[in-house]
Amino acid sequence: LNYCYGVYYYTIRNLNLAIQELTKARNSPDLHGPSNLILIDIYLHSNSFNLYSNFLQKEKFKTISKQHLEIIKSLIHELNEEEFSVEKKIYCIVYEGLADANKLPEAIKQLEVYLNKPIYEMYQSLVLYFIAIFYLKSKEKEKLKEVFHSIKELTYRPKHFFDNYYFRARSEEHTSE
Repeated sequence: LNYCYGVYYYTIRNLNLAIQELTKARNSPDLHGPSNLILIDIYLHSNSFNLYSNFLQKEKFKTISKQHLEIIKSLIHELNEEEFSVEKKIYCIVYEGLADANKLPEAIKQLEVYLNKPIYEMYQSLVLYFIAIFYLKSKEKEKLKEVFHSIKELTYRPKHFFDNYYFRARSEEHTSE
Protein backbone atom coordinates (compact mmCIF):
# COMPACT_ATOMS: atom_id res chain seq x y z
CA LEU A 1 0.00 0.00 0.00
CA ASN A 2 2.93 2.33 0.69
CA TYR A 3 4.01 1.96 -2.93
CA CYS A 4 0.56 3.02 -4.15
CA TYR A 5 0.59 6.04 -1.86
CA GLY A 6 4.13 6.85 -2.99
CA VAL A 7 3.17 6.73 -6.68
CA TYR A 8 0.12 8.87 -5.94
CA TYR A 9 2.13 11.51 -4.08
CA TYR A 10 4.77 11.38 -6.82
CA THR A 11 2.21 12.06 -9.54
CA ILE A 12 0.72 15.01 -7.68
CA ARG A 13 4.28 16.25 -6.94
CA ASN A 14 4.07 16.02 -3.15
CA LEU A 15 7.64 14.80 -3.08
CA ASN A 16 8.22 14.70 0.67
CA LEU A 17 5.31 12.34 1.23
CA ALA A 18 6.25 10.35 -1.89
CA ILE A 19 9.77 9.85 -0.52
CA GLN A 20 8.39 8.73 2.87
CA GLU A 21 5.98 6.22 1.35
CA LEU A 22 8.41 4.88 -1.25
CA THR A 23 11.10 4.46 1.39
CA LYS A 24 8.67 2.29 3.37
CA ALA A 25 7.76 0.36 0.18
CA ARG A 26 11.44 -0.46 -0.37
CA ASN A 27 11.14 -2.98 2.49
CA SER A 28 9.16 -5.26 0.16
CA PRO A 29 11.44 -7.38 -2.05
CA ASP A 30 9.01 -7.06 -4.96
CA LEU A 31 8.77 -3.27 -4.73
CA HIS A 32 12.36 -2.41 -3.82
CA GLY A 33 13.48 -1.84 -7.43
CA PRO A 34 10.41 0.03 -8.69
CA SER A 35 10.50 2.24 -5.57
CA ASN A 36 14.18 2.98 -6.17
CA LEU A 37 13.49 4.01 -9.78
CA ILE A 38 10.86 6.52 -8.68
CA LEU A 39 13.12 7.80 -5.90
CA ILE A 40 15.96 8.28 -8.40
CA ASP A 41 13.62 10.30 -10.58
CA ILE A 42 12.50 12.38 -7.61
CA TYR A 43 16.07 13.21 -6.61
CA LEU A 44 17.04 13.99 -10.22
CA HIS A 45 14.01 16.23 -10.73
CA SER A 46 13.25 17.62 -7.32
CA ASN A 47 11.75 20.85 -8.67
CA SER A 48 9.54 19.79 -11.57
CA PHE A 49 9.10 17.52 -14.55
CA ASN A 50 10.00 20.34 -16.92
CA LEU A 51 13.38 20.09 -18.62
CA TYR A 52 14.11 23.81 -18.55
CA SER A 53 12.72 24.76 -15.17
CA ASN A 54 14.52 21.87 -13.55
CA PHE A 55 17.97 22.27 -15.02
CA LEU A 56 18.07 25.94 -16.06
CA GLN A 57 17.77 29.01 -13.91
CA LYS A 58 18.55 32.48 -15.27
CA GLU A 59 20.80 31.18 -18.06
CA LYS A 60 22.62 28.89 -15.63
CA PHE A 61 22.18 25.23 -14.91
CA LYS A 62 20.75 24.28 -11.60
CA THR A 63 23.03 21.85 -9.91
CA ILE A 64 21.92 18.79 -8.07
CA SER A 65 23.16 18.90 -4.51
CA LYS A 66 25.98 16.58 -3.49
CA GLN A 67 23.67 15.01 -0.95
CA HIS A 68 21.11 14.18 -3.66
CA LEU A 69 23.85 12.84 -5.92
CA GLU A 70 25.03 10.52 -3.15
CA ILE A 71 21.48 9.33 -2.55
CA ILE A 72 21.07 8.72 -6.30
CA LYS A 73 24.32 6.78 -6.38
CA SER A 74 23.18 4.63 -3.46
CA LEU A 75 19.76 3.97 -5.03
CA ILE A 76 21.37 2.99 -8.34
CA HIS A 77 23.77 0.66 -6.55
CA GLU A 78 20.83 -1.06 -4.80
CA LEU A 79 19.00 -1.86 -8.06
CA ASN A 80 18.85 -5.58 -8.76
CA GLU A 81 21.14 -6.34 -11.69
CA GLU A 82 18.94 -9.13 -13.06
CA GLU A 83 15.70 -7.13 -13.12
CA PHE A 84 16.96 -3.60 -13.73
CA SER A 85 20.23 -3.99 -15.63
CA VAL A 86 19.25 -1.61 -18.43
CA GLU A 87 17.98 1.11 -16.11
CA LYS A 88 21.01 0.66 -13.88
CA LYS A 89 23.43 1.16 -16.80
CA ILE A 90 21.60 4.28 -17.99
CA TYR A 91 21.44 5.85 -14.55
CA CYS A 92 25.08 5.01 -13.79
CA ILE A 93 26.12 7.00 -16.85
CA VAL A 94 23.71 9.82 -15.99
CA TYR A 95 25.13 9.91 -12.47
CA GLU A 96 28.69 10.10 -13.79
CA GLY A 97 27.80 12.93 -16.18
CA LEU A 98 26.02 14.93 -13.49
CA ALA A 99 28.60 14.31 -10.78
CA ASP A 100 31.63 15.30 -12.88
CA ALA A 101 31.39 17.85 -15.71
CA ASN A 102 34.66 16.51 -17.17
CA LYS A 103 32.89 13.22 -17.89
CA LEU A 104 30.08 14.81 -19.93
CA PRO A 105 31.56 14.01 -23.39
CA GLU A 106 32.16 10.40 -22.36
CA ALA A 107 28.63 10.14 -20.92
CA ILE A 108 27.11 11.57 -24.11
CA LYS A 109 29.03 9.09 -26.26
CA GLN A 110 27.94 6.16 -24.14
CA LEU A 111 24.29 7.26 -24.14
CA GLU A 112 24.43 7.69 -27.94
CA VAL A 113 25.74 4.13 -28.22
CA TYR A 114 22.75 2.96 -26.18
CA LEU A 115 20.36 4.59 -28.66
CA ASN A 116 21.48 2.14 -31.36
CA LYS A 117 21.15 -1.01 -29.26
CA PRO A 118 17.83 -2.87 -29.44
CA ILE A 119 17.83 -3.63 -25.70
CA TYR A 120 17.57 0.13 -25.00
CA GLU A 121 14.78 0.80 -27.51
CA MET A 122 12.15 1.07 -24.79
CA TYR A 123 14.28 3.70 -23.04
CA GLN A 124 14.95 5.98 -26.02
CA SER A 125 13.04 8.90 -24.52
CA LEU A 126 14.98 8.65 -21.25
CA VAL A 127 18.32 8.38 -23.05
CA LEU A 128 17.52 11.27 -25.41
CA TYR A 129 16.35 13.38 -22.47
CA PHE A 130 19.69 13.05 -20.71
CA ILE A 131 21.66 13.51 -23.93
CA ALA A 132 19.76 16.79 -24.37
CA ILE A 133 20.55 17.80 -20.78
CA PHE A 134 24.22 17.04 -21.29
CA TYR A 135 24.35 18.94 -24.60
CA LEU A 136 22.67 21.90 -22.91
CA LYS A 137 25.19 21.70 -20.11
CA SER A 138 28.12 21.54 -22.53
CA LYS A 139 26.59 24.28 -24.75
CA GLU A 140 26.62 22.25 -27.97
CA LYS A 141 23.63 23.89 -29.69
CA GLU A 142 23.91 22.22 -33.09
CA LYS A 143 23.91 18.72 -31.66
CA LEU A 144 21.12 19.72 -29.32
CA LYS A 145 18.90 20.55 -32.31
CA GLU A 146 19.41 17.03 -33.64
CA VAL A 147 18.47 15.55 -30.28
CA PHE A 148 15.31 17.65 -30.05
CA HIS A 149 14.39 16.50 -33.55
CA SER A 150 14.93 12.88 -32.47
CA ILE A 151 12.75 13.43 -29.41
CA LYS A 152 10.02 14.89 -31.61
CA GLU A 153 10.10 11.77 -33.80
CA LEU A 154 9.61 9.33 -30.92
CA THR A 155 6.37 7.44 -30.60
CA TYR A 156 4.84 7.10 -27.18
CA ARG A 157 5.49 3.74 -25.58
CA PRO A 158 4.36 3.62 -21.98
CA LYS A 159 6.95 2.09 -19.71
CA HIS A 160 6.53 3.02 -16.07
CA PHE A 161 3.88 2.43 -13.47
CA PHE A 162 0.30 1.62 -14.40
CA ASP A 163 0.63 2.76 -18.05
CA ASN A 164 2.57 -0.32 -19.06
CA TYR A 165 0.10 -2.69 -17.44
CA TYR A 166 -2.96 -0.83 -18.70
CA PHE A 167 -1.84 -0.58 -22.32
CA ARG A 168 -0.50 -4.14 -22.41
CA ALA A 169 -3.82 -5.39 -21.03
CA ARG A 170 -5.74 -3.34 -23.57
CA SER A 171 -3.65 -4.65 -26.48
CA GLU A 172 -4.10 -8.25 -25.25
CA GLU A 173 -7.88 -7.69 -25.18
CA HIS A 174 -7.84 -6.51 -28.78
CA THR A 175 -5.64 -9.37 -30.00
CA SER A 176 -7.81 -11.99 -28.31
CA GLU A 177 -11.02 -10.73 -29.95
